[in-house]
Amino acid sequence: MRFIKPIFLGSIAAGGALVFELLAQSFFPDANFSTAALSLNIILILIIAAVIEEFFKLLVIYKSLFLQKNNDREFLYSALLLGFGFALTEIVISNYSSLPQNPNLYFGLLGIILVHTFLAGFIGYLLLKIRTGKIAVFTAILLAATALHFAYNFAVFSGLPR
Repeated sequence: MRFIKPIFLGSIAAGGALVFELLAQSFFPDANFSTAALSLNIILILIIAAVIEEFFKLLVIYKSLFLQKNNDREFLYSALLLGFGFALTEIVISNYSSLPQNPNLYFGLLGIILVHTFLAGFIGYLLLKIRTGKIAVFTAILLAATALHFAYNFAVFSGLPR
């Protein structure tokens, strides 16, 4: 049961992020993901999506796992599982049907799973090392995770690596 809860929490975080991502995308009706060019609108959407996803992961990891952790190792495993659940939900929800069928667009299922699992573990690791609830710390963790997530998104949507 202790392995199922964080995966389920990751699914909840992904669902919440999806709602806000769809809302954010509605402000950019001219963004066209099927073209090869990365427009300013698409770059802004990639940044906003990374902020939203990492915010929801940070929020759920902190509120549902960190504040109720028994030990550091179990917490870190739970954070990784939360990221895995987030990734699985993102894959199921998108089902790749909304993405253009361009093989250079994404690294595939493994890339999605690895980026979300790694970043959830990264967030958990930073929470363990810093061990404070100050808003500046949350902001720093969110910015670090967002920067890594955006770098991944940018590489995927710009067709790198070739």
